[in-house]
Amino acid sequence: MVFESTLFASTLFICSVYFPRFINCFGLLSTTPIEKKKPHALEREAFLFKNTFSTTNSTKINDNIDTSLYDYKTFACNNIHFSDLELQWTSRILFQNTQYGNIAMHYDLYRQAFVYHSDSQISYTTLNLCAMKYVRIFLCRDFFTDSQEMPDDFINPFNQMKLDEEKREKEKIKQKRQKLNLNLDYSVFISKKKEESSTVDKSSANNNSEGNKKPVFKNNFRYLGKLANMFFTQSIPFNLTKKLKISDNYDYITFKDSLSPNKVEDSPFYKKFETLLV
Repeated sequence: MVFESTLFASTLFICSVYFPRFINCFGLLSTTPIEKKKPHALEREAFLFKNTFSTTNSTKINDNIDTSLYDYKTFACNNIHFSDLELQWTSRILFQNTQYGNIAMHYDLYRQAFVYHSDSQISYTTLNLCAMKYVRIFLCRDFFTDSQEMPDDFINPFNQMKLDEEKREKEKIKQKRQKLNLNLDYSVFISKKKEESSTVDKSSANNNSEGNKKPVFKNNFRYLGKLANMFFTQSIPFNLTKKLKISDNYDYITFKDSLSPNKVEDSPFYKKFETLLV
């Protein structure tokens, strides 16, 4: 009795293993292939960004960038025109869905960086794709400074401005030393490692040692907090508040007297209002 039960169990086990294979030989058992995960729509931005460097698409790609921004003197703190431009770019916001969550990004002229709000941590690669879409939509490709994503023969004007500024600073230091007759031998002092700027990649030092003098630049991204902390309304700029001449004693009678009679008393609304008062 025990032998028959074990034989029956072993027979069922063998049938469960080989019977599906026997049916599959005749095509009766269909297996559906595993569907691959579709790529995110944001990954296409790399192709669209490189396509902007073609001759047909590069004509209007920087129309929203004011020509004064290509001069380093425009970025002075006391420049009223720069504050107006800065206010314009804070209103140009990109809302984008990524694999890591939603993101709201705009360009900050003062920091010269892409600032963003997000509820999760976003990688540099994803932020780069968002920046590609931002500069493509708002027609400001020169704000994108990652030299590794550009053609080799293309020179970004803002990257060139940074290099020229470094040269000017070195020249100023050199002229001060010459005026003060400071010809010190720095070889006797302990030298520290030079801190590289955040916008220049560390691999640029290795490239310079190998004979490639072209530095490698990266985009500058600044995290401003979660989406709930984002302010959608904008305050009145300081230069516009000076133009408002409203005092504490300002009332409707003063406002009415400041208007010309032709604009107020001749209007049909004003005449109808006077008839009601009578």
